[in-house]
Amino acid sequence: MSNAVILLAGGRSSRMEGKVEDKILLNLAGKPVIRHSVDAFLASKVANEFVVVYRDAEQRSAIESLLADLKPNYKLAWVQGGDERQDSVYNGLSEASIVNSYVFIHDCARPLIRPQTICDLADGVRRYKAISIARPVVDTLKMVKTNNNDFNHCTLESVDRSHLWAMETPQVFDLETILESYRRLRYNNIRVTDDTSAFCYEDGTVSLLNPGYLNPKLTTPADIPLIEFLLKQAYS
Repeated sequence: MSNAVILLAGGRSSRMEGKVEDKILLNLAGKPVIRHSVDAFLASKVANEFVVVYRDAEQRSAIESLLADLKPNYKLAWVQGGDERQDSVYNGLSEASIVNSYVFIHDCARPLIRPQTICDLADGVRRYKAISIARPVVDTLKMVKTNNNDFNHCTLESVDRSHLWAMETPQVFDLETILESYRRLRYNNIRVTDDTSAFCYEDGTVSLLNPGYLNPKLTTPADIPLIEFLLKQAYS
């Protein structure tokens, strides 16, 4: 059974406040951020094709040098990202070989994903057609009611968190179904912020898997020391 991995690497790192030019290429715990995710997928042995969604020619060249060792044993495809995340995902899905049964979609800014978790996702998608890393929300949540963005005198409304989950990646799907879902979203000009939303647009159901460890996304400079610490702990 053939599976593909869509590696989303084309973000602009705009929330890095200029302190990091490209977070995907940032060296953490001994290797670039993107390589942590790639090595986890290689160790899991769940896929034989990688589709790298890159930002521009300069970034592609840098990533190509980091993934040169994949070429003998894996199909490696490249596609440029779009204006928004869902455009980038659609471009990646369109580039994946149609012979693949399932596709893993992963934000490379989450370098803490582990091989065993990827294997668990591979087992789950064969049963459910769609499965995602996620974790139950544990914080108290409030909806702020204000008409002028004045947060000094707020009316707060409690939000029931018992059915709330924070979505992460990888998210894994039947390739044919998720590709058709994205085609319909594009046709109807509907925007979504994650891939389970696209899948559920076709009235699909999704299985959730709590990895049992922290899997944060590298987004701001404050995330750098935390993620490096967690990576070193994972490798120790």
